[in-house]
Amino acid sequence: MSCIPTPVEQAKIAQLKSTLEEHLKATPSNNAKVRAELQKIVADPDFLFKYLRGRKLNVTRAFETILKYAEVKCITFPEYFPAQVPDYVRHCIESKILNLITKKDKLGRTYVVVDTTKFDDSIVTVIEATNALRYIFEALMNYPDFLDNGVVIMENAGGIKMSHGKGAPTVAGFYTNFWVRYEKFSKAFPGKLKELIYFNAPFYGKGLFAVGKPLFKIKAADRVFVSSGLTELHKRVPLDVIPKCYGGTLPDEVAYMPTEKLLAMTLKNR
Repeated sequence: MSCIPTPVEQAKIAQLKSTLEEHLKATPSNNAKVRAELQKIVADPDFLFKYLRGRKLNVTRAFETILKYAEVKCITFPEYFPAQVPDYVRHCIESKILNLITKKDKLGRTYVVVDTTKFDDSIVTVIEATNALRYIFEALMNYPDFLDNGVVIMENAGGIKMSHGKGAPTVAGFYTNFWVRYEKFSKAFPGKLKELIYFNAPFYGKGLFAVGKPLFKIKAADRVFVSSGLTELHKRVPLDVIPKCYGGTLPDEVAYMPTEKLLAMTLKNR
């Protein structure tokens, strides 16, 4: 991270490290891959600090989130954590399926844009694009503003098609599984998702969200907003943070992080 822990924060890091070490001693029969991941984390004070800061220095919450991270990475979805960064991550950034807004709001929140109108499922799948977003989130964990103030995802859902559910027994089943993945990943990372705003959603967008909503905790579900136009976007995001192409006042030419900068940030140290 780009900041040095204070004495209080250093004490919290030591406490979190001790808690993890005690957990490893108390659970010798734990999954071998999970144990190896936790042992690696214990030896990385920078990683511990990120999770602590994202959990407001609450050692218990940081500990629980780290356990979820190790479980998701090693047991639940190991296929999403390959040793090398997949080519689809670069594709999603270069194609501007994923981007960062250069401006933050008065609360210091980071804004991520997902543009499904630039999505081509013959090149990258919905799941791959979602996982590419995880790589960006992991890169953002190096920035205190992201950990302290959270993130808002603005998704231009105008490119979503029923065909994106192909391969699943039903389209509803596909999107239900999508929400399950979202719920599990959201518990495994310290950055707080403040709002998820779908705009320009197709007519069946609210129906698909309704299918997955019972899988959310009430608090999480209340952070998701879906509209067929720009209503929810303009209601919930300051116009000076929204690019002009979406009806805001932020000039498009300065609204987005340059592609090469976002690539360098995302692929750094990988």
